[in-house]
Amino acid sequence: MKSLSLLLTLFKVTGEFKDATKLYRVLSHRPSVPMPMVQRLLGSSAFLLQYAVAVVVLIMAIHLILASTTPISTIGKLWVVFMTLDFDNFLCNFILFVFDCEHTFNWKVKLQRGRPGRRANSEPKRTWMLLYWAPVALGLACVCFALYFNICPLTALHYGAVRNQAPVLMLTSTLGLPHGCCVPQVTLPDDASGDGATTVNVSVPCVSTGGVSEGAFSTPLVYYVVVPDGRPSPSSLQVMEGRAGDGNRGLRHGHIQARPLQMRWWLTRHGFGAPVYDAMRKTGVGGIGLYQSSFPNLAEWTMEDFPWDARARIFATAVNVDTGALSPLPVQSAVILRKACQRRCLRCDAEGNCLECESGFVLQDDHSHDTRHAIQEARSGRLPSGQPRMTCLPCTSGCFRCDHTGPGKCDPGGCLPGNGLTARGMCLPCTGSHCAQCDEAADTPTQSPQVITDAGDHGPASPGVATLPCKSCAATFGLASEGQGCQSCSVKG
Repeated sequence: MKSLSLLLTLFKVTGEFKDATKLYRVLSHRPSVPMPMVQRLLGSSAFLLQYAVAVVVLIMAIHLILASTTPISTIGKLWVVFMTLDFDNFLCNFILFVFDCEHTFNWKVKLQRGRPGRRANSEPKRTWMLLYWAPVALGLACVCFALYFNICPLTALHYGAVRNQAPVLMLTSTLGLPHGCCVPQVTLPDDASGDGATTVNVSVPCVSTGGVSEGAFSTPLVYYVVVPDGRPSPSSLQVMEGRAGDGNRGLRHGHIQARPLQMRWWLTRHGFGAPVYDAMRKTGVGGIGLYQSSFPNLAEWTMEDFPWDARARIFATAVNVDTGALSPLPVQSAVILRKACQRRCLRCDAEGNCLECESGFVLQDDHSHDTRHAIQEARSGRLPSGQPRMTCLPCTSGCFRCDHTGPGKCDPGGCLPGNGLTARGMCLPCTGSHCAQCDEAADTPTQSPQVITDAGDHGPASPGVATLPCKSCAATFGLASEGQGCQSCSVKG
């Protein structure tokens, strides 16, 4: 199909060269053809324009057809070539017909030949044929160059030597990996606050074929672009050029050198389960033959002054620096939104009011001491307009829940394992190890907790730390005398 399209293109462009050479022969004929200066200028302009269009269309058509990947796309590009070359004819016929000028512009010239014996006055010996064969020879050279080096000349000039060998694979959804693995992971720095954060950390894995881990190939180069949500998704080439799918520049773009990666570590770090890693190790459908025919790499970078107001996505692709091969498809992140929640807050509304705190913290505001009512209102989403911003305050040490008692205290049953609840709502370590329960009774008069002077065999509590006497032990353990921890049960007989 490509050979046929190239021949049809040559035949079509030959007609354009034929018309251009007719103008050239009239303008360069000896003896000179008598004509007004204006007519000579118009004829020269028409020749240059038609010849330039024919040369450009020939060269570009060769590149378009050779770059086609399917027969239907080859036919489509051939149709574009024909329409481009016929556009001037269509336009002229339209103007002549609409303005009734069909007989106004009529230029007929009969070229005279000199006598055979007088060379000075005779027509040059078909030098005008160079106007045809020079661009045709250039076009044939482009075809031979492309076939031999497997790259189009214009592509080589713009991107260097590119071979479609061993392209880097981005982990897109088309691979069928479980849990949607693996889109770019975007996180805030650990020391960033929700409202003022402008920096984001990005982590993108990719897979390359060959012995990257053995040093046989260089690690890939990862390109990225930030595109506002709603704009067309870019191709891999557009990502490399820093553009969105509509051809406009992205909000941010750049590239980073990847490095070898331990994929299991990365998956665990970002919350992907073991089935994802097992699927990667498989070959065939749903697998990529990880560590067999492909090797993972990781690109991580920090983006300063991220455009939070744009509701943007990050698109990434990779290039094999040895072959120049580009990833078939780019990978895209989820829509990146500013985390407006304060520290220690798990969930908040659009205005930054916290709805749920981390374990060991409780909701409260500066103008209300009804902690239980505040938590119920926040969780139901019924925060009245103008209510002070909810904050997360810590429970007492060793406590994971204080929704009822409030900050600095602990709810019944809210102490961490190995700790007991005092009558004043505080959590203290139990005496000794293997203690299951050491809570003080609520109606018990307040007593001074025991103070460990020497940890000995009584467990993890440090010397000098107040503890509560153990009341019940874990299975296979029994209480020591006077509540001094738990000891292993002995079996007689």
